[in-house]
Amino acid sequence: MKKEKFNTFFKSNILNEKEKLTIVLGSGFHKLDNNDTVLSSWDLLLRKVYPKFESQGNYLLDFEKIIINQSTSLQAGKVEKQKLLHVASFIKKEQENISEEQLKQYPIEIFNPKYVTDIIILNFDEVAERICKKFLNCKISNVKHIVIDKKLTKEAKIHQTTRYTEVQFPSNEKIRFWHPHGSIAKSSEMILSARSYATHIANIERLRKHSKSAERNNKKLNTWYDQLTHQPVLILGASISDSEWDLWSAFVNRARNFYKGENQKNRQPIYQMRSNEDKKCIINGTNQQWFQELYSEKTSYNDQWAKLKNLLK
Repeated sequence: MKKEKFNTFFKSNILNEKEKLTIVLGSGFHKLDNNDTVLSSWDLLLRKVYPKFESQGNYLLDFEKIIINQSTSLQAGKVEKQKLLHVASFIKKEQENISEEQLKQYPIEIFNPKYVTDIIILNFDEVAERICKKFLNCKISNVKHIVIDKKLTKEAKIHQTTRYTEVQFPSNEKIRFWHPHGSIAKSSEMILSARSYATHIANIERLRKHSKSAERNNKKLNTWYDQLTHQPVLILGASISDSEWDLWSAFVNRARNFYKGENQKNRQPIYQMRSNEDKKCIINGTNQQWFQELYSEKTSYNDQWAKLKNLLK
């Protein structure tokens, strides 16, 4: 696959409607004026739940440690649900405290159905949906799901993985919003522990098989996994750590799908926003090998957001 700078790719493939984008949105979406809150920092969030919390660099194992450090006669599963309820309450409170003026500082322009079909949100909050409703006059659908197994109900784990809402714009165009790790709408289904993440990972292989079957039978590719493996992707405000194996599984399968020489031309690019001002991006060379930089890493995050907003408006 020929590498192109993002602006060049956008002008030659997105503006002429040959392709549309999938956006992966991480906690950096909330980092306004470089100030961290429980919405932008996992460390701050987990410290709210457990004041003695000390990060070991893997929030799944960190959360497990919080669970097992509790002095209680309850089963671990019940303690986990209690802690998830606390997490959700802190997020809800922070979400409600965001003023209208602060909301206006967010990169609203990325929610443009002319260029974007899907937003995959790695956070538990619903600020993105709130922005679309408040400033873009969107209607938010009830939660829907893609049926993977007709024998199972919508409450099955596999169908929890495929839930989404449709955000409908005044033009009647739509963007689908996915929370593959769950959201504060139902705290008990939020994926924050290593145990729940392991269950979630088991479903990724089922999504892969569903995707391959749809391809063979010329059916619509319609899950968040499909969007990660087939569409051009923008990773915004997310470092994609080595522990996020659901995403890495999709990216690896994407690379394998288009590995053969004749298929290379059909492989879509993945662009990631990253900057030298973030030490994690400097240390973690994995992302540099798998994703192209959205803009030069010498450019600050604020300047990159400004460039992107100007392009997508």
